[in-house]
Formats: sequence, C-alpha cells, structure tokens
Amino acid sequence: MTSRHRESDINHGRGLLSRPAMNKGTAFTHQERKALGLEGLLPAAVETLDIQLKRVLGHLAAKPNDLECFIYLQELWDRNQTLFYATPASNPARFVPIVYDPTIAGACLTYGHIYRRPQGM
Repeated sequence: MTSRHRESDINHGRGLLSRPAMNKGTAFTHQERKALGLEGLLPAAVETLDIQLKRVLGHLAAKPNDLECFIYLQELWDRNQTLFYATPASNPARFVPIVYDPTIAGACLTYGHIYRRPQGM
C-alpha cells in the first residue's frame, strides 16, 4: 500500500480520528500514535480515560444548564464515543436526566437551534 493510499485509510491518521467509535483522543499511547499515523495530530501528552473524564466533567460543570450539557455531550459523541459513554457511566443519576428525559424533550423542541451534525432524532 502506498503512503498516499495509507493517508486516506479510515483506520489511520486523520481518518481514524474522524471515526468517533475508534477515536481514543489523547488516550492513544506513543506506540499507537506512531503505528497509526497520529503523531503530530494530537497533543503530546498521553492521558488515561480517567484523566480525560475529569476534563469532560470540568467542562460540563461550567455549563449553565442541562441543555448546554446535552449539546456538549452530543459533540463529544461526534468525537470520542468511548469517552462519551464513560461520562454518564461515571454518575448515572446525574447524567441520565441530561441524555434522556427531561432534557431530551427540550433538545427535541429546539432541535433546529442546536443541530450540529446529522444524527437523527
């Protein structure tokens, strides 16, 4: 496989980072980054899922309301599904009302305003 072909591979480099089900963000080890063509595409620090989760929780704590938290989580889903799922799993009592009722009702009512990427309703 030529290097030009490899650059467009969905399991390598930017292609891999654009696949939210495969993207681990800063959790890719240095060895993985080298093997997968991710060097220079991510911050230098390698972070565990727990460290990434703490950062996400900090971002969510700064949101003014649950609808803004929902929007942030949808954007996280678009980038890194592993981290997305770790977030509600970290505190289901806190996050289920954000990713389901009652916040989802408000999200549906304002769907045209909060739309970012096609995901369906």
